[in-house]
Amino acid sequence: MINNKTAWLAANNIPLYVNNFRTNIAIQELPTAEESLPATSFSLAGRIMLKRSFGKTMFFTLKQDGAQIQLMLKITNLSEPSWQLANRGLDIGDVIGVKGKLTLSHAGELTLVVEEVQLLSKSLNQWPEKYHGLKSKDDIYRKRYVVLNHSRDIYQTFQTRFKIIAYIRRFMETKGFLEVETPILQGVASGAAAQPFVTHHKALDRDLFLRISPELHLKLLQVGGMSKIFELNRSFRNEGISVRHNPEFTMMECYEAYKDYRDAMSFTEDLIHYLVEVLELESHILGQKFERISLLDITARHLKLSNTELECLASLSKIGREYELKDLPTDLGSLQTILFDELVSPKITAPTFVHSYPSITSPLALAVDGIAERAELFVNGMELANLYSELSDPQEQELRFKQQSEMGIDMDYVEALKYGLPPCAGIGIGVDRLVMLLTDSSCIRDVILFPTLQVKD
Repeated sequence: MINNKTAWLAANNIPLYVNNFRTNIAIQELPTAEESLPATSFSLAGRIMLKRSFGKTMFFTLKQDGAQIQLMLKITNLSEPSWQLANRGLDIGDVIGVKGKLTLSHAGELTLVVEEVQLLSKSLNQWPEKYHGLKSKDDIYRKRYVVLNHSRDIYQTFQTRFKIIAYIRRFMETKGFLEVETPILQGVASGAAAQPFVTHHKALDRDLFLRISPELHLKLLQVGGMSKIFELNRSFRNEGISVRHNPEFTMMECYEAYKDYRDAMSFTEDLIHYLVEVLELESHILGQKFERISLLDITARHLKLSNTELECLASLSKIGREYELKDLPTDLGSLQTILFDELVSPKITAPTFVHSYPSITSPLALAVDGIAERAELFVNGMELANLYSELSDPQEQELRFKQQSEMGIDMDYVEALKYGLPPCAGIGIGVDRLVMLLTDSSCIRDVILFPTLQVKD
């Protein structure tokens, strides 16, 4: 039992937590079994994930940073105190430092023959068994620190996540974009139609909002002459939780002057194809060419509607009632968008840019003849990216803010537009959802290290 071993350590004046051991190599940097093994002594550290005893010989599995190695501890190779420590004081979950030389086991497995062992951090809680681990989804999300040690697949998923973020940065920088930062605390909950989180600033005695989007601040920088900018940002929406929604999420948002939403579609496709290439996922669904189709055309295709029916409020309202959709809007553009969102978008499997939205549902996008220069990318029934030709007319923007009651009116932004926003294109990509697709994960919580969860009783 761990308590007995802790008591033995205390009785032998062995500290449970020290920071006086230094490694000279990481486990993943060790030579492989196929290489000639040096006679050098290696100093390694990590967590014990498996312990087997065979009398005067013990085998540990030591793991760190997703890599592991077998340790062989023989009574003849260790001092009496080190052998007693290994035998009576150490258990699965303990963090240790070891020194020794490499060899190959009878089975050909790379093994460190331990000559010295030291306890660095004692695990007071019982770790789950290696081959069983945590079973409930709730425990997997709450005790991510345990799961990362036990599950190679989960560890690799998060390795891939942060590689994707690094590759996005690399791609954007090679295209001449400057990475910037914008406020998380904002005075107006604007930039998207969503319910915000509210907090209070004591010194200023005012309510502030966690940003629901960095969009407006990024466009202020466009006014300021920063023509190619991007931000990998955390945004927050006080809404539902689902397999595709977490209240705190990561976005990559970028803006480029003198481009429009057509350029943005090509840029987004290039970025995603680059990620597929560097991750060596050439056969992935995101590696294929993306379709481009208008919202009305794809709605007509899936619901088998004529152009006349698509432009008839009564006909579309009847269809909405037949599908038992609730709270149907009374204007044509909103109704067209609702039918697409509810009945069509979940059926889009192949990567598809759906463009030409009704302007009433796109208050920040440039519109021509009532049609917004906006596109959304859908894959496997999930929205992955939002793209716009940005609206730069301050009077039109103020009017739209007032018409969209669910979006805050940011008069500082309107004031900035009066100084002249260059024509530009904006792109917002849901990084969490992109990681889901590139790692073949079915739930957004599987790609967020610490997802938002209910309080445990």
